[in-house]
Amino acid sequence: MNFRKRPENLPEDMTTEQPSEEMTTEQAPEELAKGKNYKLYAVVIIAVLFVIATAIPFFFSHTPSSDSKLGMTSSLSDKKPDFRPPSDLGKPSIPMAPSSSSGSPSVPSDSKMAPQAQQFKAPSMPAAPPVAPSAALPADKLDSKGAPGMQQKTLPPLPPREALLGLTFTSAVIDVMDYELNQRMFGWRPSSFFFGKLALTDNVNNTQMGVLTVVRRILIVFNDKIGRFSDSFEVNPHINNAFNNFNYSADKFWFTATTSMYNDAVNQLKTYRKDLEAGKAVFNNSSAAMVNILGGCLEVLGNAHSNLIKQTEDDGSPVSWFRQDDYFYYAKGVAVAMSKILNAAVVDFQDKLARAGTTDVVRGAAASLEKAAKLQPLIVMDGGLDSFFPNHRANLSSLYSDAFQKLSAARSNMGTYDRL
Repeated sequence: MNFRKRPENLPEDMTTEQPSEEMTTEQAPEELAKGKNYKLYAVVIIAVLFVIATAIPFFFSHTPSSDSKLGMTSSLSDKKPDFRPPSDLGKPSIPMAPSSSSGSPSVPSDSKMAPQAQQFKAPSMPAAPPVAPSAALPADKLDSKGAPGMQQKTLPPLPPREALLGLTFTSAVIDVMDYELNQRMFGWRPSSFFFGKLALTDNVNNTQMGVLTVVRRILIVFNDKIGRFSDSFEVNPHINNAFNNFNYSADKFWFTATTSMYNDAVNQLKTYRKDLEAGKAVFNNSSAAMVNILGGCLEVLGNAHSNLIKQTEDDGSPVSWFRQDDYFYYAKGVAVAMSKILNAAVVDFQDKLARAGTTDVVRGAAASLEKAAKLQPLIVMDGGLDSFFPNHRANLSSLYSDAFQKLSAARSNMGTYDRL
C-alpha cells in the first residue's frame, strides 16, 4: 500500500482526489519523447543482434582451416602479377630466359609492352581455397584410381595366392561340397530316408541343394574353359568325371547312392588338384573363363531371386507357409557356396579382374552373399511388405539384388575387356 502524506497547505477538498499517473501529450512532451527514443534504441539493438546471429554461422562455415590458410598464403606470396592486356589473358605466359651475360632475365624489347603494362591493371579475383591432394586423404576414402570420396568403406585385404595358379579356386569348389558330404552332421541329407524322404530337416536339405546348384554350374565352366586352353584341346578326364557325377540325382538312396557318387566327384577334383601341383594339368585363368563364371553365377542368382520375391506359385496359388522357408534356405545355400567360390576366383583371376577394374566389384558381391549366408532366423516369417511382421525372403532378396547388380557390372566390364 502506498501511504502518501497530505500536504498541509492544501485545502481539505483537494486532498481527497489522488493525482493521475498517466500524462497526456500537453502535460509531458519530454517524457513521451524519451519513451519513443527508448523504443527506437530497442529496435536498433534487436536488428544488430539479428545481423550478428545470421552472420556467425556463415562466418564459421566459410572459415578456412589452418592448412588452407597456409596454402593460400604461400600461393598468394608466390604468385606474381601478370601484366598482360585483356586480349592476351587467355594465353599462357612465356617465361623469360636468363641472358647469357648477366644472368638476369632478359625482357623482350617491345615498345608497346610498357604503355600497356602501365595502363592495364590486373583485376582482383577472389582466391579459391586450395584443393587438398588425394594422397592426404585416408586410404578408405579413395577408390581404386585414387579419386577421393568414391568409396567409403574398404574390403579386407586379398588372401595370398597359392604357390601354383588354380589351387585356391579348385580347393574352394572341393571344400564347399566336401563339407556338405562329410563334415556336416548326418552328411548328405536329401538322399537319406529319414531326413530326405520324410523331410525331417528340410531346411538343411534345401541349403545343400543350393550349394549343389552352384557347384554344378561352376563345373560347366571348369569343364569347358578352365580345364583346357581352348575348345580344340581335349577336356580334362577328372573334371569331366566330376561334372558327370555331380549331375547324378540328389535324392537317390536305392542301389547307387547319391553320397557315393558325389564323394567320387570330390575325389576326382582332388586328383585334378594333385595334377596341377605336379604340372600335369591346366588351369586356364583367361578373361573368357571369368566371364563364363560370372554368367553362371548370375544365372543361379536370378533363379533363386525369383523364388524370393514371388507371391504366387505357377498355378496361381499363394506361396504356402511350408514353401517359403524352402525358398529361403535354398537361396541361403546358393549364397554359402557362391561367396566362397567368388572370393577364390578373385585370387586366381586377380590379374584379369584388375585390368578390367572389377576386382572390388566382385569382392563386394561376395561380401553381400556372405551376409546372406549368415542369416539364421528362428522362424522364417513371410509378412507383408508393409506389415508389422518381418519378411525374411524380402530381406534376403535385398542382398541378392546388390550382388546381382555388382556381378552384372563386372561381367559387362570383363566382356568389353575380353573383346579388345
